[in-house]
Amino acid sequence: MTFKDTRGTDFVAGHVWGRKGANKYLLARVNRRMDIVATIAAVKQMYEDWPTAYAKLVEDKANGPAVISMLKDKIPGLIAVEPQGGKVVRANAVAPQVEAGNVYLPDPREVPWAQDVIEQCAAFPAGANDDDVDSMSQALIRFQGGSLDLSGISSAGERRLSAVLEDEERGQRGGEDGGPRRRFRLED
Repeated sequence: MTFKDTRGTDFVAGHVWGRKGANKYLLARVNRRMDIVATIAAVKQMYEDWPTAYAKLVEDKANGPAVISMLKDKIPGLIAVEPQGGKVVRANAVAPQVEAGNVYLPDPREVPWAQDVIEQCAAFPAGANDDDVDSMSQALIRFQGGSLDLSGISSAGERRLSAVLEDEERGQRGGEDGGPRRRFRLED
């Protein structure tokens, strides 16, 4: 997160993830250039839209500590997260979940921003932006138990996550009809 809302600043990404059994579902997303005021408004809006989300992970970098400080008495569950390892290492740590078919995105035909997430993942780590990949990996690491010893994970296969998403986009690992497996419903 950055304090200025200018063309040269990074995007701020926020995701809402759900889990049912071994499967994880991207339910909502915000990703745009935001200053501190817009970031706080976006966090408040996500809380209003998803009040039962029990943990709100905020990277303990840039303006993350300021966001937590300003909202900790208004929004429960704000947790400062110190990123472990680099972004590529974190993406590698969660790539097996994606490869196993346990990570679901909304169907881009129904939720257009899902295509942006797919494209960002496919371009990672060489793409212009990686905020969605970073947000996704932080959430999936949290679902794995929150704290990983990433020191032993090599950078070999660092593009595994994007390769799996590219294969799925081409329908190679898709649903029964050969199409992408991104539609989901949370049902018992």
